[in-house]
Amino acid sequence: MLKWKPKYNQEDFDFLWENCIFVFDTNMLLNFHRYSNSTNKDFFNVLTRVKDRLWIPHQVLLEYMYNQESVQIGLKNSYSKIDSAFKKIFNPALEEAKKELKQYKNHPFIETSEIVFKLEGVLSDFYQILQNTEEIHEIEVEQRGKLENSILDLFINVGKAFTEEELKRVIQSGQERYKILRPPGYEDRHKKDEEWKQYDNLIVPDKYGDLVAWKQIILHAKVIKQPVVFITDDQKQDWWRILKGRTLGPRVELIDEFSLEVELDASTPLPFYIYTGDMFLLQAARRFLNKEVINSVEEAREVRLNKDENNYAQLTDDQEKHIAYLIEIAKGKNSDLSKIAKEKFDEYLYLFSGDIGNGYLLIDLYRDLNSLIDWLEMKLKEEN
Repeated sequence: MLKWKPKYNQEDFDFLWENCIFVFDTNMLLNFHRYSNSTNKDFFNVLTRVKDRLWIPHQVLLEYMYNQESVQIGLKNSYSKIDSAFKKIFNPALEEAKKELKQYKNHPFIETSEIVFKLEGVLSDFYQILQNTEEIHEIEVEQRGKLENSILDLFINVGKAFTEEELKRVIQSGQERYKILRPPGYEDRHKKDEEWKQYDNLIVPDKYGDLVAWKQIILHAKVIKQPVVFITDDQKQDWWRILKGRTLGPRVELIDEFSLEVELDASTPLPFYIYTGDMFLLQAARRFLNKEVINSVEEAREVRLNKDENNYAQLTDDQEKHIAYLIEIAKGKNSDLSKIAKEKFDEYLYLFSGDIGNGYLLIDLYRDLNSLIDWLEMKLKEEN
């Protein structure tokens, strides 16, 4: 008998929300630094209602402590990046406009100096607004200094770290799981070996971070015998069931594995489910606050989509370098293989150059580059 259903009804979800614990992913804790004060307020109002039902795996806390400072630095650096980007775009355009307007300097009706003055004024006003916003940011950072403590106060229930032997078993199982693309975590299989986190003198490779967190969730659920709602803004398909561009819910393999491992009472219709941050806030505000928080939900959605694109941009950059490295190896072994791989790679980049206009999103490029890496690595092994 299957441990999952293709579709769950409202009663299934009601039972889940009434009896589950809420487990937050690292990206959600980091998002609290990205959200505005009003959105954080709505989130915290909801979470304080269920504080005793909040829990995070040790791996999530580890990743959060490693990454929270970089998020804050990234927010701070946004101002200089915007300033540089706008100067790169608009300063040459302004100079070009001045050159074009010179030929109309003696026109009886065109006040070229007035036009230039107004153009310069618009840019000057923008840079002043940016500077003022940066100064406000500094003040806000001081006022939000307690945010870190607020997050840690909410998530005081943290799972135990894996022992060296437990961690070793998870990594070994991950190596086998990733070969057959068994979720979760396999979408990170091409992360660099030198990317890792450390605790108690133990090393957790980043490529196995999701799997470690998943196994810790299952282990905790076994102990407390409760269903789990997992909140994450990770949109990769090793967490989500995606069909023709539509996200239909969590991977059924995850529900199946969770059900088999945790062995909840047969009366539990839905043992495990996943929500994005914005969808969790929407549902939680309705259930626990009896109100709508549309503006905060929309901001949470925008943060998720924007962050997701930035993350995939970094991942695809790493993949491109790895593919280039593999193509170089292929040149020394088989010139035809190298040529085919280069053609496939160039085709992906060409398709992506049209971006959304060609219906080819960054997340699609990420997945296809993973497939190309798998194919090329398999061919190189055959050459050996």
